[in-house]
Amino acid sequence: MYFLFDAKKWSERDQCEYYDYTDCKIGVNGARIVAAALGQNESLQRLVMENNNLRVDGARAIAGALRKNSTLRHLELCNNRIEDVGGKLIAKGLRQNSTLEFLGLRKNNMMDQGVQAIATALQQGSKLRRLELCYNNFGVDGARAIAGALRQNTTLQQLDMDMQQYPYDFGHYQGIGIAGAQVIAESLHQNSTLQILGLGGNGIGTRGARAFAIALRQNSTLQQLELRRNHIGFNRNTWVHELTGALSQNSTLRVLGLSENPMSDYAVGSISDALRQNSGLQVLRLSGLVMRDSGAQHIAYALRDNATLRHLELNDNGIGYAGSRHICKALRQNFAMMQLDWNIGNRFGSERLNLVNAILMSNAETKYYAEHFVPLIGAQRKLPFLVVRAIQEYLVSSKVVDGFYTAK
Repeated sequence: MYFLFDAKKWSERDQCEYYDYTDCKIGVNGARIVAAALGQNESLQRLVMENNNLRVDGARAIAGALRKNSTLRHLELCNNRIEDVGGKLIAKGLRQNSTLEFLGLRKNNMMDQGVQAIATALQQGSKLRRLELCYNNFGVDGARAIAGALRQNTTLQQLDMDMQQYPYDFGHYQGIGIAGAQVIAESLHQNSTLQILGLGGNGIGTRGARAFAIALRQNSTLQQLELRRNHIGFNRNTWVHELTGALSQNSTLRVLGLSENPMSDYAVGSISDALRQNSGLQVLRLSGLVMRDSGAQHIAYALRDNATLRHLELNDNGIGYAGSRHICKALRQNFAMMQLDWNIGNRFGSERLNLVNAILMSNAETKYYAEHFVPLIGAQRKLPFLVVRAIQEYLVSSKVVDGFYTAK
């Protein structure tokens, strides 16, 4: 097979920095060949070995190579059935490796013990910046171990732990549940490096979501939080108040995913009120909430005042003509919005979609002109300074731009 020759020549003269062996049916013997080459190679930086049935013995070979290699930065071992034993072996290799920055372990049927071993490696010198543990079968114990690592680790920036549950997935992934979400959220009070956290489909419920809302009040580094499909009940309870309070105070969160959670009109209205005061959020995902026209009206009110949101997702919400009309009116006053995803699962025609697309395109052109040409005109003195300044002040007050620099 070609990949065998490919791997054997690594240690000889090949200077390639990236190899992708996805779906190559490498198996255990192929993994041993790759590992032997990897142990001697000094140029490879990215290696993808997804879906190759490596199992435990293949993981053992790759883990041994990690202890010797000092150049590899990116390693993907997704969907290889390495299970808990393989996870422990990889963790052992991580503890002696100081260069690996990305490790992908999606869909490997790892349970709590495998994840606990990985968490221990994070506490004992691993330099990982991004870790993917999606679609494994760990629960509360694994989450506790990860939370303990987050309290001490100072390098990890992105952690993906999505468990895509019914109705879109039939893998019966366990999920970390309410208790797991609470310990992860509590660790964010002490962590100052994590920027992206994905917890979709983990069944964290209203109490788990409330824990993250409280954490957002204190955490000043998290930039993206994904909580889609988590059985979060948006009713008149403390969860809604905590979230709205957090969004009003937090200025570092850029992306928030709340899609496919049951949401009442009251909750949509509360989030809308928070958006009016929020100054940091740029992407908000609210698809699959079935908010209908009343919820769309709440969102429209927020869009009139919010000057930072760039991307909004509203698919599968049953929004009709009345709700779409409110959104369109708001977008005419909002020059910040650049992308609105709502063409699936709503009840208005193509005419409304075309109108929104035209408005967003106009917004983009206006913003580009304001940011690039108005300062240039002033710099070239093609208009009197006071006229240029008056234009700039109007554009800022109208929220076309956040501010200007003085061109030299």
